[in-house]
Amino acid sequence: LVTSGMVPNKLLEQALSRGAKYLGLSNLSDVSTLKSNFPPTNQVEYLALSSSLMDENYFRQLILSCHKLTKLSVPGPYGTWNKDDLIEGIAQNYDSLKVLDLSGCHKLDSQDLYTIVFICQKLTDANFDHMNLTYNLSSIFTNLTPNIKKLSLSGATLRISDIANLITKCNKITDLNLNWALLLPGGLEHTNFPRKTQLKSLHLRGFDIKFNYLEMFIRSFEKSLQVLDISFCKKMTFEVIQLITSRCLNLTAVDFR
Repeated sequence: LVTSGMVPNKLLEQALSRGAKYLGLSNLSDVSTLKSNFPPTNQVEYLALSSSLMDENYFRQLILSCHKLTKLSVPGPYGTWNKDDLIEGIAQNYDSLKVLDLSGCHKLDSQDLYTIVFICQKLTDANFDHMNLTYNLSSIFTNLTPNIKKLSLSGATLRISDIANLITKCNKITDLNLNWALLLPGGLEHTNFPRKTQLKSLHLRGFDIKFNYLEMFIRSFEKSLQVLDISFCKKMTFEVIQLITSRCLNLTAVDFR
């Protein structure tokens, strides 16, 4: 069931009762006055909530009735729902959840994300773009499952050592998004990049990384990288372009804007 705007409550109840596996709800409105009667458990494997205005009870009943989720998407949600219900809903699906999108979910802080990544050890694809991730990223990366293959951290605040620790532990990563991330000074003395990674796609749009940092980073993926976005970087110089084009010989797409 994929729908948006006004959704008859009965329709949603029937869809869940009849074994719907894909439930996409976007821009829901006026659900706070509805009295829902969801089944205590359902067969939903993919739950996508985008900009839906849900109150606390409605959201709790929906998320806690899901026990077989493989993909959960809660980007930029609105409403008065409680973040503890979201964390509990994620926790009860820890053994099946593989794809998690929490982009723009400002109700969650770094400690909440620390708990989530500690619980969800089967994740292969995670999107944590533009969340309140301004500290404690090192401990978050320490707990992130090594099964992760795609990771998006747009707008995060991190150190070069955080990136090194991340790609060292999570050595199956093929796609990494650090668009518009803020690189903090320091941490270089504790930085050791792996000699080889499986990274195929790297997005560094608006990410102002120093030349010596980038040179260290490139050594890890120069033989595997195929797609690179390094556009809108203030520190983009001829030397940087020359470094990339001379070392990353398997590139099929690159953005130097």
